[in-house]
Amino acid sequence: MEKKPIIVNSHDVICDTEYSIWVDNLKQSYRNAQANAVLKTNFEKLKWYWNVGGELVTRKAEERWGSGVVEQVSLDLQAEFPNSKGLSADNLWAMKRWYSFYAEKFRDEKLVRCVQELYTSDSQIYNDAIVRFPDSFGLVPWGHHLDIIRLSSTLPEAIFYIKKTIQEGWKRPVLQRYLKSKLFNNQSGAISNFKEQLPIRQAELVQEITKENYDFGFVELPPDYTEHNLEIALEKHISRFLMELGNGFAFLGRQKEIIVDGVSRRMDMLFYHVRLHCYVVVDLLCCAQHNSSYAA
Repeated sequence: MEKKPIIVNSHDVICDTEYSIWVDNLKQSYRNAQANAVLKTNFEKLKWYWNVGGELVTRKAEERWGSGVVEQVSLDLQAEFPNSKGLSADNLWAMKRWYSFYAEKFRDEKLVRCVQELYTSDSQIYNDAIVRFPDSFGLVPWGHHLDIIRLSSTLPEAIFYIKKTIQEGWKRPVLQRYLKSKLFNNQSGAISNFKEQLPIRQAELVQEITKENYDFGFVELPPDYTEHNLEIALEKHISRFLMELGNGFAFLGRQKEIIVDGVSRRMDMLFYHVRLHCYVVVDLLCCAQHNSSYAA
């Protein structure tokens, strides 16, 4: 049985349209406040994790207090805050690994620009002691951070996944899939003439959303398939195809007709990209032996 909404009424109140709109706005602002509170809580928690990792590293805690110091710190914290999560010895070790992964890399002068993009203010990134917590890190869940340092080998690679998670709102399974498929190595790797044909900022953005290779393994095709077969199969699995293309693409249709210099042409697949604010034409090509497919 469908539940009916509960209507709360009070005496001496005129519930007109203006009142309803006002209350709806109050409800939405409360939802926004709740969301902001969650983000702020996550930010402060991660900032604390970062600082604990930094303390363990800069104080050389194991050398100073013994090899079991991390476990002892965990016991002391859990005794003081018995209802709090994230204070296990394993998590404290993870905090240390997290901080250590970035700390020395952040001090590399060749990567200064890459590092500065993680901060929203111009204050000093580090001093002789602990490296300051990057503002952008507070927008990424803890589990995501652990996956990124576990499966990334360089600072640019890790920052790439940090930015993508923030920009495209990746859930953890999506991030894990892209980490394992080495998206960083393929992203922005496609050969193009964007820099020669487009304004610099637009060229950079277009290059950013392209890959060197696209995986069409989610479609099943006969050995002697044609471009038409591939086109139909991709449309049938359009949701999976859009995931492979990346965030921001909207499918508008296939075999759309355009007129260029009085000549009719048909586009295999037409998309619109919300960040580029332009149409994107995908032209499918199959090699003669039908061993591979390409999207141009």
